[in-house]
Amino acid sequence: TLGAFPTMSTTVALFLAHRVGVRNANSVMGGLVRSLPVYLAYCLSFAYLVTHLALTWSVVLATAVALLAAMATWRRVERRDISDNGVLYSEP
Repeated sequence: TLGAFPTMSTTVALFLAHRVGVRNANSVMGGLVRSLPVYLAYCLSFAYLVTHLALTWSVVLATAVALLAAMATWRRVERRDISDNGVLYSEP
C-alpha cells in the first residue's frame, strides 16, 4: 500500500514526461508530493479502523479522514503554483 506510492508516481511521471513533456510531469509530481499526506492518512486510518470496524465503515471513515487531510494540505497551496486552468505546476 504505502510502498506502491514511489513506484506508481515514478511510472506516472516517466509516462507523462515522454507523452507531454517534462513541465507537465513536473506538475504531476508536485501534486503527488503534496498529496502524499492524504494517501498516508487514508492508509493509516484504514489499517487501524479495519481491525475495529466492518470493512464498509472502515472505508467510509478512512475516506473522511483523507478528505480532512486533503483540506488541510491543499489549503497551503499558493495561488502562484496554480495555472490559469487550475492545474498545479512549478517552474523548472
